[in-house]
Amino acid sequence: MEEQFELILTNRTPGDWLIILGAVLLIVAAAYAGTILIHSEGLQLWWCIVTTFGIAYGAFRLLKQRMMYQAIISVEADRLMVLNIINETVITILFAEVASYRYMVVKDVHWLIFKMIDGSKLKISANANFGEIESFDGLMEALEHSAAKFRLQNTAVMLQNKSFF
Repeated sequence: MEEQFELILTNRTPGDWLIILGAVLLIVAAAYAGTILIHSEGLQLWWCIVTTFGIAYGAFRLLKQRMMYQAIISVEADRLMVLNIINETVITILFAEVASYRYMVVKDVHWLIFKMIDGSKLKISANANFGEIESFDGLMEALEHSAAKFRLQNTAVMLQNKSFF
């Protein structure tokens, strides 16, 4: 039994923090350069305000574009597959390699966190601010159904951790 769900997922990478840091440094440098080059105090203030909001808005747009991607998630009897539609990469999560999983919703962000047997974690998240995520609930129902069937055969893996949220 395979069920597919189309979602807009969010992806946070370590490179995103570099964009934020670069934007902050660019704001400081542009404001400093403006105060040195512009001799009118009224224009200096406007220069600082415009550059701060302009650079912050540009960084937000860049991060928003980098963070979202369309994906098709397939729940099968023994695995969950995430197909990134944009770059056509597939992430396969075998239930036999999952020690536990947790589902939680924090500030309109739906998180599905898998803790693997080797100690690593894999996170899937969808933000309600970036698109409709009603199918995430259907995904969770299908995952819990498949995980329950899988646990009947393999008792040591794929345990569900309850969230305190």
